[in-house]
Amino acid sequence: MNLKDTLNSLLSDVTEGAVAADPAHHGKPLNERGVDSVTLLRFLVAVEDALGIEWATDTPREVFRSIDSVADYLQDAVGVA
Repeated sequence: MNLKDTLNSLLSDVTEGAVAADPAHHGKPLNERGVDSVTLLRFLVAVEDALGIEWATDTPREVFRSIDSVADYLQDAVGVA
């Protein structure tokens, strides 16, 4: 499973399936997929736990726009493959 699929699966897990793990939606803004601030926080914690990373407090907000932007940041800034 690639990073984007892993992130999408984590998002689906934290929403108990309310947000589908559909690869066609990797670029769609998370808020348009029904992700509110509480869900986003739960997702970010799940990402930390699954990938063994810790989000920096100065991570730019635009990183959390979509699965694509989260994956790009993790690959470029954190070195997650």
